Amino acid sequence: MRNRFHTFSVVYFSLALASISASAADPVLVKIPCGSVPWLSCADLKTKLMDGVAGGDFPGGMKAAIREMLDDVYLMKVRLAPNLVAQPECTTFDRLNKPPICSPLRIPENGCADESTRSYKVPEGVNANCPGMSMVGAASMDHPLFSLGYNDMGSRESSNVAAGLLMAVSNQGYEISAEVSQNALKILPSSSCYQRAVSLNDLIAAQSDVRLIEQINACDPNNQTEACSAKEYFKASHATILSAYLQLARCRLIDEASKKFVAFTKDGSKPYTQVLKDLYVQQCFYPYRGNPSAMRSCYAAKYSAWIRARARAAFPHVASGCP
Repeated sequence: MRNRFHTFSVVYFSLALASISASAADPVLVKIPCGSVPWLSCADLKTKLMDGVAGGDFPGGMKAAIREMLDDVYLMKVRLAPNLVAQPECTTFDRLNKPPICSPLRIPENGCADESTRSYKVPEGVNANCPGMSMVGAASMDHPLFSLGYNDMGSRESSNVAAGLLMAVSNQGYEISAEVSQNALKILPSSSCYQRAVSLNDLIAAQSDVRLIEQINACDPNNQTEACSAKEYFKASHATILSAYLQLARCRLIDEASKKFVAFTKDGSKPYTQVLKDLYVQQCFYPYRGNPSAMRSCYAAKYSAWIRARARAAFPHVASGCP
């Protein structure tokens, strides 16, 4: 059974956290003390935060968190919170929630496997082969036929765009992991995780009280005293701090990946379906009227260039993570 601190592999992204005003707040930098008794050594702390295995009340290190989140996206165990997309039923983005998900960029956490034609992972009973391109053509010599907006339940385009969530998790995972490995996790006031960061820093400050540390270090295992009781208290609180720190990193990863995904699906205020329609009509329909095959070839080439360029620009760490 997964522990009670698990926050990601649920039906909804857990972004319904209390928001606070960012007008006068400063970023919060969260660091866990290390390198002196009774704290962990800095090397052991880094190993725990990056490579720790989930168990009990420990949610697992950053590598496990990223892997878990990627798998949940592939298996369609997540949705965007309605407040993130201003859609009461997430209608716009639910239309992307049909596997397989096919990434236009190779994902480093997947060993840089080519997912352009076959998904890395799919729910049981689902064909992993990526669907074909949407059909485009002409209703007449003067009217283009572009039905992507209605048929994106299982097109190559919807599979590629849905992969924006995978690429966002990988991309932001890289950035957040770099901070966690340095034990310097930054939370901006605009983040939905900000209040968690403030509370965690308060807990760390209380745990770092000089008198408490002196009392703990005075503990004689052969003579159980109040100091040894304080040591047991410190041990339990330290475990809570580790778990809370990693939950905070997960919270930030969910928050940032969700926002980057939404941005990826739009060009300004236009949804990707409208962008592709404009691309087809302007660059392929009019130049190749009367030649359906040329129109389809044109659209396929233009689309492939568009999705790859857009993905590389939006997720640079993913683009540079594989040769």
